[in-house]
Amino acid sequence: MKNLLVSKNQLVFEFYLLNLILVSLLFYQNITTFGIIVLFALWVWEKNWKEKYIYLINNIGLLILPVLYLIYILGMTYSENIDYGLKKLETKLGLLVIPLLFSTIKSLNDSEKITTLKKNYLIGSIIHILICYSIASYRFFYELYCRKNGIHLEEYPYTNYFFTSYLSFFLHYGYCAMYINVAIMFVYSMFFHKNIPLFLFFVIAIVLSVFVMMLGSKAGIAAMFIIHFSYIIYFIVQKKQINPRTLIYLLIFIMTISLLLVFMPNTKERVSIITDLIIHKKADSISTESTQLRYYAWKASMDLIKKEPWKGYGTGDINDILINTYREKNYVGALKKEINSHNQFIQTFLSIGVLGVIMLFSFFIWMFYIGIKFKNISIIVFSIITFTSYLFESYLETQAGVFFTTIFTLFFFRNAILKQN
Repeated sequence: MKNLLVSKNQLVFEFYLLNLILVSLLFYQNITTFGIIVLFALWVWEKNWKEKYIYLINNIGLLILPVLYLIYILGMTYSENIDYGLKKLETKLGLLVIPLLFSTIKSLNDSEKITTLKKNYLIGSIIHILICYSIASYRFFYELYCRKNGIHLEEYPYTNYFFTSYLSFFLHYGYCAMYINVAIMFVYSMFFHKNIPLFLFFVIAIVLSVFVMMLGSKAGIAAMFIIHFSYIIYFIVQKKQINPRTLIYLLIFIMTISLLLVFMPNTKERVSIITDLIIHKKADSISTESTQLRYYAWKASMDLIKKEPWKGYGTGDINDILINTYREKNYVGALKKEINSHNQFIQTFLSIGVLGVIMLFSFFIWMFYIGIKFKNISIIVFSIITFTSYLFESYLETQAGVFFTTIFTLFFFRNAILKQN
């Protein structure tokens, strides 16, 4: 009886810990790290190693990211910059630890608990957005006050307070967009399972979508439209027949998002930059605009891959190699910002060679396979938007990216096993 009570108390504590880990992702990820450390201590204390071993062997895809981490460790053996390499291994440690923890955590065996986790993450996302808008509004009106009273400020962003990095207070705006995109996925899931009424679903979906567009991340906006398109098509196919009220809401929603995309100045400007680069070939090696930076980072990276495709340049040396290449090729903007490849597949190729890239692609193939196997729209969509984001950002080079990849992959994986969407 005592053992059962301890086990029950442990499950309750584990569940609250999961809520803390998920919600803190949106605000302060040092708390997320602390939560994972406590969760790891619980995981070790349980000791049921045989059960965990059998589970992992039966779900071998869960070991792809830990194996990728081991390859990064191997990449240290031919690195000269050991300090930088160790920092990168510390950043990527979640690739090793989180799949082991989340794959066997008992709280994720309960569909009601998963629904509660989604609700709390959604509430956290809305609070996150309200705080960001409040801070942006305060800064906006404070600048107006300073202008009126002749008070000098170091910069005068004015309406830019409501866009990109000025708006995103807690996270880099690109990662913030992706975390809010997960909230959009959650609100669709809750609507499909009738955990949220139709009107509230549309209101929350529009609020979340508008915030993503105001953040101005091109990858984030692309991912947002993939999410909406995929879930709407899925809903229509599943329902086969839509009542007039739902159809009206759906049309209003699509029109609202489309009009905002067309008329929102910051978003419009960023799309035009991509058009100029792709169609009109307007590239500027001095520019520090994100699209221009990526163009030259990719050029330099591809030249380096051709020289050393098999084992890469080492976990610790890749940053030095890239910066030296920018200097040699006179890519002024990229050199000034000292950026990485801004593409996780290229970054992995450069760091640890072809074996690392194979593991990375295997990870996405496995996710897509799980989605198809369990007919789960959420993990399919998550694999697509994560893959898309990896094309424009080196996600595994930051803790926010590692957390996003590992925690939500495992969350959607466990969700799929319970056959929830």
